[in-house]
Amino acid sequence: MKIYLATPVNGRKEKTLEQKMKAAWERIGEMQKYMMQRYPDAVFRCSFDIVGMVLDQPLTESEIMGKCVQMVMECDMIVLDDGWENSSGCTVERFVAMQYGKKVQTMNYFKMKDKIG
Repeated sequence: MKIYLATPVNGRKEKTLEQKMKAAWERIGEMQKYMMQRYPDAVFRCSFDIVGMVLDQPLTESEIMGKCVQMVMECDMIVLDDGWENSSGCTVERFVAMQYGKKVQTMNYFKMKDKIG
């Protein structure tokens, strides 16, 4: 199973882009650790995977989103982080996943499920 983890970047409360990127990167790590408990054999993808694809080339936001959409389409499920509703990128990723019949869940869903048992 391939799972795409989506967390806001620009919509974060941190002030600089560097701080936003660092916070988003840390959050992706937390999400992956949390989801690995539920899907230990899953392959996890996220927008930060693009950095490994194009280290030498600066990308525009539209190019980044295009690559994110491609990853969403190649995954079986997308997991949206808290605050996804305030993120243009997460909203696009969710829309694409829903249009292509991918399973769509939120971190809140998994947290509530854990509390209920």
